[in-house]
Amino acid sequence: MSPARRRRAVVMLCDRLDVSERWACRVVGQHRSTQRREPACAGDDGTLRVALREIAEL
Repeated sequence: MSPARRRRAVVMLCDRLDVSERWACRVVGQHRSTQRREPACAGDDGTLRVALREIAEL
């Protein structure tokens, strides 16, 4: 399971079962630091991906 899916699972557990974030993270197997950290934006990786795909097609 990806960190993003585990993040959503922790939020769901906290909301629906009214449990602590610590408990939900333990159950899901998500580190609390990963849960709280905002995912980094891809930025301008889109142009890089397009360029790499063009090179790969050659």
